[in-house]
Amino acid sequence: VDVLGTQDRFDDLLSELERRFGWRCGPIVNQNVGPRTPEDVPVSFRRRIAEDNPADMEFFEHAVRLCEQRRHAATAR
Repeated sequence: VDVLGTQDRFDDLLSELERRFGWRCGPIVNQNVGPRTPEDVPVSFRRRIAEDNPADMEFFEHAVRLCEQRRHAATAR
């Protein structure tokens, strides 16, 4: 995978696509977005989601680590 990003840092992903490939994504319009923010969701409910989806949580955490490693490597160049 040449480029990897996560939803919580979507702007970083778009910037990387632009930098690496010259792609211009234009403005991104949020669609099908509820009015709530993560802070509005009770911690107990977020904890339950994490407990019910351990493989997804592990995969997401791995993706976050990879994104951070790649970001640090890119700034070191």
